[in-house]
Formats: sequence, structure tokens, C-alpha cells
Amino acid sequence: MHVTDVTNASRTQLLNLLTLDWDEKLLAAFDIPRAVLPKVRSSSEVYGESKLSAAAGVPITGILGDQQAALLVKRVFAQAK
Repeated sequence: MHVTDVTNASRTQLLNLLTLDWDEKLLAAFDIPRAVLPKVRSSSEVYGESKLSAAAGVPITGILGDQQAALLVKRVFAQAK
């Protein structure tokens, strides 16, 4: 799936904060086709299922970016030691 959440989409400065979708005027001004951008979704919902053999069928239910993702990775590695 090609999706992102509102917080990550807003970093592009192409997101309309009133509609929480890509801003058509800005896309036109910068000649960016909407089709190349990910769909903007909630940061917590069911997006699909893993197709990796070790985790096949496991639901993918969240998007992490920026500091939140870095914190999670740091905690996971700290616990693994």
C-alpha cells in the first residue's frame, strides 16, 4: 500500500490542514500529479496484512514516522540487549 498519515503528509507542505488531504492548488502550482502521492490515512487503523513469510497474515495497524519511530526502534534494541 502507498499510504501515509496526516502528520507525515503535513511535513511536505502540500497538505490542506482543513481537509486533511492533498491541496489541489498546491499540487497544480508545483505540477505534482496526485497519483504519485500516497493516500492520506489515519495513523492508527488496519491497512492490510503482512506478506512476509515469518509474519504472514499479521495485520499492519499503524504508521510511525519521525521521532515516534526513532523512539520505538531505540526501545526495541535496548530491550534486545
